[in-house]
Amino acid sequence: MNPAEILPKLVYHFDEPFADFSAIPVYYLSEMTRRHVTVALGGDGGDELFAGYETYSAYIYANLYKLLPGVLSRRIIPWGVSRLPVSLDRVSFDYKAKRFVKGALLPPLEGHYRWKVIFDEDAKRDLCYQSSGRYNEIDDSFEVMRGYYEETEGMDTLSRLQYVDFKAYLPDDILTKVDRMSMANSLEVRPPFLDHNVAEYSFRIPANLRLHGFKKKYILKSIMRDRLPQKVLHGKKRGFNVPVPKWLLNELHNVVHDLLSVEKIRKQGFFNADYVKRMVEDHEKLRADFSRNIWGLLIFTLWHDRWMK
Repeated sequence: MNPAEILPKLVYHFDEPFADFSAIPVYYLSEMTRRHVTVALGGDGGDELFAGYETYSAYIYANLYKLLPGVLSRRIIPWGVSRLPVSLDRVSFDYKAKRFVKGALLPPLEGHYRWKVIFDEDAKRDLCYQSSGRYNEIDDSFEVMRGYYEETEGMDTLSRLQYVDFKAYLPDDILTKVDRMSMANSLEVRPPFLDHNVAEYSFRIPANLRLHGFKKKYILKSIMRDRLPQKVLHGKKRGFNVPVPKWLLNELHNVVHDLLSVEKIRKQGFFNADYVKRMVEDHEKLRADFSRNIWGLLIFTLWHDRWMK
């Protein structure tokens, strides 16, 4: 697969600058599935309803992390984590460790947000303000999550975090991705977990049965214990990850330097070209993993070129 060939297809089928690169494997999976059937069942909603994401385990780890002496949690461990060499594996240990330490001491929702956000408010300011002066027109992304979190006041924290994902991440990312990529291949995907009876019932299940210690989807796996093979029940969660960090240095190197050149970014007029240049250089020199940020800018630029001209 040549990633440069799939990029224009993504932009065409989404009609918007949608930058979740897991859309690529979903596209090809849909293409393969359509060879055999016209309707398929999907598992979307299972992670949000039954606590299947690593971010929920991270919330439990963060509670333990906050019990450490301040010299460890605020100085020694962050110092050590910041010096971990940058790996370009798809979801590398250093990437997760740096994300965790950055948000572990924050209140639960803020820490959860740190796992989700690609361009935080400081990064958006650096990216947008110096070029256009329009930063004040950009909404704070965190406020969207805060609104949903406040709707669940009185519930346990895990349920509140799941509700935030159910109302924001699931419809705005996951369902959008699966819908566009499946329909691009004339495939209909139906998510049985999102039957309203299942969704409503899941939030009435005690939180410790959804996330039991560090066991994600505990009750769901318990129910399916005699119905599924052990390798399915206890297999490692893989997700739909692709090696974008490495692609940006190899197969997509020329695409990056063409679409995100200083001249093109300045002509476009939306972003600080010098900031984008530094971000690309830092990624290429393995000073930081900016693959998600760069991918987002690539998608935006292709979308702008395809639809706004």
